[in-house]
Amino acid sequence: MTNREQETPRALLLWTLARENLEATVADDGTVRFAAALDVDGSRIGAFFAEGLTLQGVPSHTLAVARTTPAMRDLADRIAAACAHTRRRLVAEGSFVSGGAAVPFAATPELARSRGLALYRFPRRSRARLRVSRRGVRIRVPAGPLGDITSVGFWLPTFVAGDFDVQIVHRLKRWQPGSGPACFGLHAADQTTARTYYAQWTSEPGQPHRPGCVLGDRPLQHGHPPAKLHGVLRLRREGCLVTAWFRSDDGFWQLLGSHGDDQGAPMVVGAKVWAFGDCGGLDVAVTDLRLEGVPCDVGEAPPPLLGDAQCRVWKWHA
Repeated sequence: MTNREQETPRALLLWTLARENLEATVADDGTVRFAAALDVDGSRIGAFFAEGLTLQGVPSHTLAVARTTPAMRDLADRIAAACAHTRRRLVAEGSFVSGGAAVPFAATPELARSRGLALYRFPRRSRARLRVSRRGVRIRVPAGPLGDITSVGFWLPTFVAGDFDVQIVHRLKRWQPGSGPACFGLHAADQTTARTYYAQWTSEPGQPHRPGCVLGDRPLQHGHPPAKLHGVLRLRREGCLVTAWFRSDDGFWQLLGSHGDDQGAPMVVGAKVWAFGDCGGLDVAVTDLRLEGVPCDVGEAPPPLLGDAQCRVWKWHA
């Protein structure tokens, strides 16, 4: 199904659900009934169903919309956006995961440096590549089909308690999204990933490349497109307030968004590329990660260092 305008709204909605791997039926009256309750993901998806959509009673997995073409198309778009949002987890099940890489960023706390860097790739057999060297981290997604989603990145497997300020200096060296969205972002997540924050680049078909943010259960907010695809992404937590920022190399800080109900849970930070459908090649260089905060040794131990031709770790004295 390539031309949306030639499809009936119901067929479009069914195709969207199938593409997002959601088992559901769509009645003639526009009711969408999922095969199972969506639990945690359902609460996040529900945040995207705003005006014109009504949750039907107690079963949280039933949604109803008016039987009009605009409403159906709107629901399809919202389901796709919501699923894209809920997939921005720290690491999806079935990922290749490796830990123990030396941290190439000097401006990180000693405990975080001692625990090393963790790397991941999803799907496990994806062609995406990640390289860690003295100069930083390089993330590459080659041109071609990506399937439902391809995601690759790294994180510091050390939690930060209380207030923190994290920044990544980066350059989108090659950035050619295809028929679906492509994103690169700095993220922070609590231990259960129930609360996540993103300061990110988002590229969508027909739209300029834009910095933006997703803070907790808030939808994606876009900032102003800069002249060049490089700079600094930043997340900052002060008390219950979390803010997201972007700055070009030679510019001022641009506030992307804020969220004021953070509960102060310890969080891990990292960065990743994720994209859908296909692309013409995505290549990001992260040259610095600056973290101010109090690290705390909670949670599980970092994953072990594993050998993998697509996740390369160069040896050097950190």
